[in-house]
Amino acid sequence: MVFRIAVIGLLSMVVTQGPSWSGENHVYKWTGANGSVHVSGSIEAVPKAYRESASKIMLITVDSISRESRNRAVSAKGSANVAFTRDRGRIIVSAMFNQAVGRKAIIDTGSEWVTITTKLAGALGHNIRSAPQVWVSTHGGARLAPVITLDSVRVGDAVAKKLKAVVLNFAGRGQVSAVLGMNYLSAFVMDVNNSTRRLSLTAP
Repeated sequence: MVFRIAVIGLLSMVVTQGPSWSGENHVYKWTGANGSVHVSGSIEAVPKAYRESASKIMLITVDSISRESRNRAVSAKGSANVAFTRDRGRIIVSAMFNQAVGRKAIIDTGSEWVTITTKLAGALGHNIRSAPQVWVSTHGGARLAPVITLDSVRVGDAVAKKLKAVVLNFAGRGQVSAVLGMNYLSAFVMDVNNSTRRLSLTAP
């Protein structure tokens, strides 16, 4: 099952030298004389007048699992055998964030990172205005999104700690506030039993 994030309110931008929107790279964001936001694939592609003010930004993808293990959880322990529901083919479970806030989350092997909504980030006490930003490639296109570090994510008793999470509101989520991507899921051996609608996660 692969769920792709549909982005609400895409960032308006002009790509001046087409950087690749897949793979891990750096791009340069700069603002032109008329206030328009531009993205260039190299510092040499930024006009000289704007190079000093250009921001170097890491480019990642949310909907790819072809990343190195450094994006994964620092540690994981425990196991879970929990019931799940389905909504339009998506597996939905209850998850606990930072041992404090419980929300519904989609299990998505097609997403690289955990993704949470801005409302959930606020409930967890994160000030996303001061968080570092990266370019993320989503089903709706490329945009800037804050990245935070979650102390922990837990499903049942399967806990992963120190996870990177992208803060991004996504369409069609209903009561769901998060997507659990591969930096959480790859920390466990996962089994989905569709006949009993049970999800099991076991730390190696």
